[in-house]
Amino acid sequence: MSSGLFQYASYTSGFKSGAFQFIAVSPVVAQQVANPESVDSYEAGLRTTLLDRHLRLNAAVFSMNYRDLQQLRVIQFAPGVTAVLTANAANSRIKGFEMEGRAVFNSNWSLDFSYGYLDAKFKNYVFNPTLDFSGNRMQRAPKSTLSLGLNFETKTGLGELSTRLG
Repeated sequence: MSSGLFQYASYTSGFKSGAFQFIAVSPVVAQQVANPESVDSYEAGLRTTLLDRHLRLNAAVFSMNYRDLQQLRVIQFAPGVTAVLTANAANSRIKGFEMEGRAVFNSNWSLDFSYGYLDAKFKNYVFNPTLDFSGNRMQRAPKSTLSLGLNFETKTGLGELSTRLG
């Protein structure tokens, strides 16, 4: 390992406590209880600085396995009457990688970027006998993210001026 390279790996586990239906529109909804959810998370990555600290590059791969993931569900328990409740979505997994960096061109100009890839799916999620979401992508989990920014900074007589395009 060189002085400009940092390697790491981590394992963490966590949980979210169970839930009850705070606002229940019927006894059927009031009896719906969500079990605690738990997650095991693994991550490994590299961080490096190069070119006399003018270039920073970081990269990581990760995997998370959820058990009893809590999700909001909209259910119809009577004709024309629906309710939103917290319920368990069985098991899911998230895996992906992310990278980011920053290049400093001179004392005024720099460029930064980041890219992320995410594969987030329900492993088994049977809502009811007619609705099986197993294998579907999780909502609000974009497959890719990308950012790019050009930065300008300079000192003035009144302080510091900085702007960012990106």
